[in-house]
Amino acid sequence: YFVVAQDEGPSVPSLPNVGINSGIFKTAPLNGVDLDSTVFPISGIINSYYINVIHGEVTVGTSGATYNSLTNDGGLFENINTGRLSGDLIATIISDLTDEMGTHALNEWLELGVGGYIVNIKPDNQSRLVSGSVENTLIRLDGADRVTIDGGTSKNLTISNSINGAYPAISLINGATYNKITNLNLKSRANNGTLLFGVSSESVGNSYNEVSNCEFSPSTTTAPSYGIYSSGTNANPNSNNIIKGNEIKNFGAAGIYANGTGCGNTWVIGGDSLEDGNKIYNEITRG
Repeated sequence: YFVVAQDEGPSVPSLPNVGINSGIFKTAPLNGVDLDSTVFPISGIINSYYINVIHGEVTVGTSGATYNSLTNDGGLFENINTGRLSGDLIATIISDLTDEMGTHALNEWLELGVGGYIVNIKPDNQSRLVSGSVENTLIRLDGADRVTIDGGTSKNLTISNSINGAYPAISLINGATYNKITNLNLKSRANNGTLLFGVSSESVGNSYNEVSNCEFSPSTTTAPSYGIYSSGTNANPNSNNIIKGNEIKNFGAAGIYANGTGCGNTWVIGGDSLEDGNKIYNEITRG
């Protein structure tokens, strides 16, 4: 922004002095502060402020919340994508969100200050459902880093996409790194995976992520093909991901499957303790 002011010129009163607090006019104004197109564009240093700056604690819910959705227009993800983070952000889900459209992914955000901020998405102290039936992944981390989605030790958050096809509940794509997906109930009928490590336009791949203590199951009577599925980009492979302590049940092909395409090294499946093992089984006929 800039501020202009005028006073009467001492030698020729009909031509006032016009001052600007920052920036340089293209041509000197002839009509005082009644600026016309001849003085633009203004060059030099112009003051600016960011309007949509986000940090601290916000709520997501259908009533009485900061945002009324995660992925819809005007929701949390769109606001983060179009704004700036100036600190860590905690987003608490305070109601069921049953009309999620998957319109907006959570992208790699812009930051003010020291940076390296964390986004933590969690439910309040009640069981909450985030659901939709959309021809897309419901929750997409598209290049987003340092996101934690945590349902708490009681697994109070369920994320479910009920449409048939290649449409997971959660996917990590295009260089999504250092994210933690934990203590969730994840449901889909996807023919790839309920949670997908997908393709990447970034050299790091979708790497250094953790999926832990989640329960995977079908969203309908149709089983998903896989609980966790990785099919990435050969030039930018997915690597160094940790899959531990999950319960994966009632799938069509495999509980965990890392496709040879874009699958990098140093995946950790399980861990050093019994609790870190993944429990994988079927209660239904496969197929």
